[in-house]
Amino acid sequence: MEDDYGKCPENPILLKTISDSILFMDSLVSESGFCIIYHRKGCSKFGGTRLIDSYEIMTTNNEYDTFYIYAYNPTNILIPPKGFVFDTISTLYFNSRRDTKNYSIDEKYLLTDSLDWEEQETNEKELNSAPTLISSIYCSIGTNLKVKDFPFELIKKHLKDEGDLKENEIQSIIENIKPREIL
Repeated sequence: MEDDYGKCPENPILLKTISDSILFMDSLVSESGFCIIYHRKGCSKFGGTRLIDSYEIMTTNNEYDTFYIYAYNPTNILIPPKGFVFDTISTLYFNSRRDTKNYSIDEKYLLTDSLDWEEQETNEKELNSAPTLISSIYCSIGTNLKVKDFPFELIKKHLKDEGDLKENEIQSIIENIKPREIL
């Protein structure tokens, strides 16, 4: 696929259903292993009558992007946008092991364990000192609905629902998230 696959409405991610869109998004992580937080910004007609959904995402290391999905394709084309891969602990990955007809994933699109373990030990010391977004969100999360004040409200709700953090810790995490720069 081209470098712009999924990153422009002219070359959207091709999936069969809206449920597959959610499964796809829940399974994505950055190539570095950072989870994503996402919401569906909306849907618009493109190229005549083709309905394309747009999803705004933010990685847990605070990088933003937008993905476009066409959810009415005859087959699922499970290729992540450039810079992203599928997490091997995701439901999509497990489905790909049971139902290769509908969920076939090429191994090159899977997260691999290529961490620098010395760097990982340093990061673990930092993560144990105070809760951060990276240490508090363990898998990609999102919604097929538009979220007002994205990503702040979605993250706040998720962290409250998890119940592991105190209100002041959640507020500290939210305050350290930089908003998306509007170009």
